[in-house]
Amino acid sequence: MKVLKSKLRKLMSIPFRIALKKLFYQLFKQKSEKKIDFILQDFLQKYNSFSNPVINTEKIKQISFSILEESKSQEINEKTIFKILSHQFNVLGDGDLIYNVRTENMNGYSRINWHKDFKANYTWDKHLKYNEIKIGDSKGADIKKPWELARLHQLLQLSLAYQKKPDLSIVTEYINQINDFIDENPPFLGVNWISPMEIAIRSVNIITSLSILFRSNVKLDNTFISKLSNYLYISAVFIYHKCEWSSGMRNNHYFANLIGLMVITHCFSQGDFIEDYGNFAVKEFLNEIDYQFNSDGSNFEGSLPYHFFMLEMLYIGLDVFNLNNKVIPNVVSEKLDKIITFSKNIRGLENFIPQIGDNDSGMVFKITTLYKSFNKHEFYDKILLHLLSNNYNDNGRKYLSQNLDYYSEYKDIGLITYQNIKLKLWISTGRKAQNGKGGHNHNDSLSFVLQVKSQEVICDPGTLEYTSNSKLRNLFRSAYSHNHFFIDNLKEFADDSIDDLFWYNDNPVEYKIEQNQHGLEIKMTKKILKNNIERKFLITTDNIQIIDSIPFQLKSGKLSLHFHPDVIDKINKVNNSIEIDDLISIHSDNDFQIYDYEYSPEYGERTDSKKIEFSKLKQTVITNIKIK
Repeated sequence: MKVLKSKLRKLMSIPFRIALKKLFYQLFKQKSEKKIDFILQDFLQKYNSFSNPVINTEKIKQISFSILEESKSQEINEKTIFKILSHQFNVLGDGDLIYNVRTENMNGYSRINWHKDFKANYTWDKHLKYNEIKIGDSKGADIKKPWELARLHQLLQLSLAYQKKPDLSIVTEYINQINDFIDENPPFLGVNWISPMEIAIRSVNIITSLSILFRSNVKLDNTFISKLSNYLYISAVFIYHKCEWSSGMRNNHYFANLIGLMVITHCFSQGDFIEDYGNFAVKEFLNEIDYQFNSDGSNFEGSLPYHFFMLEMLYIGLDVFNLNNKVIPNVVSEKLDKIITFSKNIRGLENFIPQIGDNDSGMVFKITTLYKSFNKHEFYDKILLHLLSNNYNDNGRKYLSQNLDYYSEYKDIGLITYQNIKLKLWISTGRKAQNGKGGHNHNDSLSFVLQVKSQEVICDPGTLEYTSNSKLRNLFRSAYSHNHFFIDNLKEFADDSIDDLFWYNDNPVEYKIEQNQHGLEIKMTKKILKNNIERKFLITTDNIQIIDSIPFQLKSGKLSLHFHPDVIDKINKVNNSIEIDDLISIHSDNDFQIYDYEYSPEYGERTDSKKIEFSKLKQTVITNIKIK
């Protein structure tokens, strides 16, 4: 009964037409899955007999991305290469751990354990069929750990290092790791064949790294090329037949499926099924650009980190699309202009991107650790520079003064931003992400993030985990973990079950923006337990005043502000005021205390920080943030 109620609640939270399509899909799902399984088994016979086509070397050489070519000027971090050669991987915040299977050796090469969450000391059975493994069944273990390692980011790092400084030991390791992975992850078996998205990203990294080696005049054995071709071919077959499409509910996973198919199919000569897969992927890629990005240019999943992850995939897809000299339809071209404009304007000082919504640290090309001085924000900036059209302007910005103070309003993703030469402020108005499902949205309406002089001061605490710990998952996306009003122990999400961890249905707040000679005024109203909470921002060049109006019925609630770990050593509290070095001062007419909390800068990572909590709230709480 509980499961039935949960399913009905979810269906009621999304548009009726989408709910109806999902209902029909579930009715015929079992029959459809059996048909797909039969098709996959047929292709598996061809795979085992090595009767599939071989990749075209010259076509692989065409897979060349400017973002990677330009990185050649960066100085290589030799420690990164040493760690890859010795199989030390820092997988989603676990720290540098050796992933060798100590009892197995392959001509002096120690095999890697591709199926284990080392931190949880849990190994998924590599002999189980992909659809016999259930996500979340392994309590405390995170399935994203083996998936992340199996994206094979390290292959791209090895090839870029070889391109910069040729070394045969790098090529030997490259070949060994691919052979190792294929041998230990045969088609349709084990944890690394569950997700078509992961297979797609893995395939893109293999092909892109292979292209770099080919263009660096590396000769590879025909037997190896045949084995790898066979594996890429069966990967394309699996992605195509197991595409993560769903009417209204599809997301970045499906987009990744299409990018993977576009890259793989480009590398084979035309003919066979592979050509049909490629044509399908290109058509759907153009459709999804329009579908998965909102009219304001933001991604429809309600998360800035995911928006920029999608931007990277968009860049890869467009580069491959352009290899075939095809023309982008006008409707897609117009959407691209909006995506680029939003992506450029939403960032803060020095290209900073705040954690608003989920952050799973997802990237296709994870090359930032390869270089001594190259971070994620610079990486996305380079992508944007390549996507920017020649007629780019400041569309979306509304200027308040000659000092280039301006604000932007993004109704689809539910953000208002204000910026001048000293600061950037992001205010959340909430959103019905992913057509009402919630997706990667957090309960952050009325919350805000503040950056001053390129330093994030008041922050969003991040994400930390997904399926390995549902209680922590819900804690980090709750009102408690954001910079606004919350009530202790208020049930915000339907359940702590795996099926509910990416559902969150909330209505955006009502708000009004007014400009006057003093600055910007934003009035916001949110309903909590049938009572209205009101928050007002009064913003000038060097001051942000926040006025919270709390109804008597919610007087047991609290307000909080979370500080970024980089500023906590600079905090000095005196009575109801806080000074933070040369950045800001905060004063409130309501008592508050400083507490510890855990901040997550990236998925799986946590570090200590500080927050302030206002309790015993007055009916009106006034907080002034002075910019120094």
